[in-house]
Amino acid sequence: MNGVKIWIKEIVSTTNFSINFISMNPQNKTTMNFKSLPTTSEQQSQTLLKAGLNPKTADCYIEEDGHTIIARDDYDLEIALDYRNLTPSWSLSRLLDMMPFEVPDPKSGYKPHHPELIKLREDYVLSIRRSTADCLVGTHIEDNPIECAVSMIGWLIRKNHFNKEYLKKK
Repeated sequence: MNGVKIWIKEIVSTTNFSINFISMNPQNKTTMNFKSLPTTSEQQSQTLLKAGLNPKTADCYIEEDGHTIIARDDYDLEIALDYRNLTPSWSLSRLLDMMPFEVPDPKSGYKPHHPELIKLREDYVLSIRRSTADCLVGTHIEDNPIECAVSMIGWLIRKNHFNKEYLKKK
């Protein structure tokens, strides 16, 4: 992308996400609309919180008007969550970063499984597998990867395979 500057809007609508590509000529603008949100929705965030995820692990938050804001730093997130009582939100990269690198096989002596996000023609599946034919668990086919990650994190928490440092203290 030589000569092209990318500007990402700080406020991202929960109904659509757009990135404006601005060339060296400011009159030449193109907007791309994506099919899925860049972060968890309010409902997905609530699902993660009910599963036990610590809200302080979020990298975004949802404003009262429904816009998602990317937190600039821990202080920005702390103000949003602790003082304004806003809903935390997680980007796909944050959700994937929190997943374990490997999940042990339930049978002793077998090699561990690894998370794998698969893009189908129009949909996504997140699975934990050792190989193509050896899948430990997989999500339902979803129309966006964040929904797969939310579902998989719920399973990992229920099965005690999720890093405890990312969970709320009991």
